[in-house]
Amino acid sequence: MKNPNIDFAILVLSCDKYSDLWKPFFYQFKRYWPDCPYKLYLGSNTKKYKNESVQTVFSGKDRDWSSSLLKILNKIQSRYIFLWLDDFFLISPVDKSKFT
Repeated sequence: MKNPNIDFAILVLSCDKYSDLWKPFFYQFKRYWPDCPYKLYLGSNTKKYKNESVQTVFSGKDRDWSSSLLKILNKIQSRYIFLWLDDFFLISPVDKSKFT
């Protein structure tokens, strides 16, 4: 169970040119962590991922990885952010105790 005193979110960092990874990534994510209690964000340039459980955050035109990341991080209000890359797929259930 989520600690209500911790403002925590998960950011899956990606970009428009890797949008083909989003559907399989989030399929695996929901398969192995169906009850994830945290805010879930996807960082991209301009493309939106159409899923109610994922909020897309845009960085705008792609310049470089670090600039895009900073723009996205500045738009997320959570105090703690777990950064996840779009090509790191879950392959087994998440041990939720590691996130509390």
